[in-house]
Amino acid sequence: MANSLNYKNLLRNQNFILLVMILVIMFLVSLIAPRFMTTSNMINLFQTVSLTGIMAIGMSMVIITGNIDLSVAYMVSFVACLTATLLRLKVLNDYTALPFGLFLGILCGVINGVLVAKTKAEAFILTLATMCIYEGSALVAANGNVVTIGTMFSWFGTIRFGRIPIQTVIFIVFALIASFIMRYTKFGRRVYSIGGNAEAAFLAGINVNRYKFFVYSINGFLCGVTAMLVLSKLSAANFNMASGYEMESITACVVGGVSLSGGRGNTIGTFLGVMLIGVISNALNLMMVPIFYHRIIIGVVLLIAVILRAGKLTNGE
Repeated sequence: MANSLNYKNLLRNQNFILLVMILVIMFLVSLIAPRFMTTSNMINLFQTVSLTGIMAIGMSMVIITGNIDLSVAYMVSFVACLTATLLRLKVLNDYTALPFGLFLGILCGVINGVLVAKTKAEAFILTLATMCIYEGSALVAANGNVVTIGTMFSWFGTIRFGRIPIQTVIFIVFALIASFIMRYTKFGRRVYSIGGNAEAAFLAGINVNRYKFFVYSINGFLCGVTAMLVLSKLSAANFNMASGYEMESITACVVGGVSLSGGRGNTIGTFLGVMLIGVISNALNLMMVPIFYHRIIIGVVLLIAVILRAGKLTNGE
């Protein structure tokens, strides 16, 4: 009887279902396109999803609090553009660019956090406003052009651990750290409490505003990391270089089981959501499916995930 219950619980586990879906898709695609399961393609797959994945980790923490951040893509663009411009002007160098970019990312996250924590306006509207501000700031920083930096600051994005690119390592490490924090620490438990019922969390003595502030600051830091990786790898920056990253990261969170109403989901689910979308996109590329069909298919996956999630909540799960 106990084994039967464990089996049923396993089948209801969102992360287990995602993992099975990923493995099944990988198996089926490998039959059609044998190159899919090669080491080089797996490395390329992880490298492709890592930037979105790093942002999705921060986004999942924000969404779990019951909030959202629509500004992340242009936050990345702004940090990259300003850093690139200062590198061109010799204000920054190879070694000061990274800490500056990370600090600027945190600062942008702090601004979002203060606005969400200290005002009664919806996070959706507030971060929509800061999205416009960061977009405009990126345009100003880049003077409306593509800012190239040549070989400056190329060391960061080209670091490899064997054949594994640094962005893949950062993605996996940050996902594990965030999962541990959210599951086993007081900070994580309080973030879930705020997302579940902010008023009840406040009455229980939790400083709700402080935790919102911290979560947005962490999100800003991860955007700063993403910006520095993109800038270092491309050796250039422009105002729309990260356009669409916000929707990709939100999609990964939702597919991974993070509830947009807050209080539900986990970082491992987000990691698997990122991988599922990445596997589908990679498979479509290998099967020569035209690129304009990719967004339709990803949209269908998101729609199915939302409908299934709504059904579980309706059934009280």
